[in-house]
Amino acid sequence: MLPPTEMSRNEMYPNRKVIAARTSIPTFADRGFAPYNLTMGLTIAKGVPNICKVDLKLLGKISEARASSTDGLEVNHHYGDLRGCTLEELSEVLEFETSGFDALEREGFSDEAIEELDEEWIESFLLPGIDFGVASAVAALSALGCVPITSCRGKSLSDGHSHDAPTVCFYCEEAIVPLVVRFAEASGVSVENNSDMLELYTADVRLMPAFAREVALHLSH
Repeated sequence: MLPPTEMSRNEMYPNRKVIAARTSIPTFADRGFAPYNLTMGLTIAKGVPNICKVDLKLLGKISEARASSTDGLEVNHHYGDLRGCTLEELSEVLEFETSGFDALEREGFSDEAIEELDEEWIESFLLPGIDFGVASAVAALSALGCVPITSCRGKSLSDGHSHDAPTVCFYCEEAIVPLVVRFAEASGVSVENNSDMLELYTADVRLMPAFAREVALHLSH
């Protein structure tokens, strides 16, 4: 997926740059899972475990200077500060992904339909640079108060992505962990420690919006 130009991204969202897939973080989505096609352009990573387990002692913190960096981070040179997504922003992204997956299902996840949807997603400027498929999960984590560091939808909908399985790595305060684990369990995605961060990942990219939906429901009450 090609990101919008740097100029258009900065004009539309001056405080939000791109979280790209290029990262030096070894993710659980890179553990040699063998992708296999479910139907045409939809790929589900084979052998991805369903684990929701966090060791609070391993949690690290990110400084304000790093979290607000406009020059990238050592683990993601294209990092941008996506903190503070509102429920309204989350709902917009979630609505786009939900209707987008419905459209792809109707088209049998054809390459043409995926390409067209990716173009629509880029033009929407809802979360510039974030892959369709994991964007609602990124927005949900941000809305909960987490700090997304890197994300990638993997090879779930097309080639050209770094990881085999959809993944989001993020910093999380200890007080928020129980909520993240609860919503992960309810939606069928995995979450566990990765270095001093947490990683949300799944075999099936369609479960990422399910996680976001759990968060949105919680925040709307």
